[in-house]
Amino acid sequence: MIIVAVVAAAGYASYRRLIRDVEFSRQATLAVPIIALVVVIGFGAVIGIQERSTGMLRDYCEYGAVSRAEVTGCLDHVTDAQITGLQTDAARFARGDVDTCLADAGPYCANRAASRQAAQDAPDPNQ
Repeated sequence: MIIVAVVAAAGYASYRRLIRDVEFSRQATLAVPIIALVVVIGFGAVIGIQERSTGMLRDYCEYGAVSRAEVTGCLDHVTDAQITGLQTDAARFARGDVDTCLADAGPYCANRAASRQAAQDAPDPNQ
């Protein structure tokens, strides 16, 4: 949410600068694309942060990693599309096909599996 606020503030500041520097008719034409761009960037940032912290990408990277540096490198370079196309134990774990850490899992897998189990056991906030 902080990133969305920062992006929104930057978009608003840019829009205010347009109001000051450009005649009104041109501002109105430029305002809609600027606002749309700010919304898209903010939405993408929120989705990306959620995926890196709790999603399939995090599950995949923590399954076999042996260091935090390896987890970070994986998060920076692997995509969901790559995970979906793989048939490794890590990919199956990330997709939810496997719920436990198998023999090829690294030391971070147990914590990840426990976090996933706790999330599944938590009551549904919509009920």
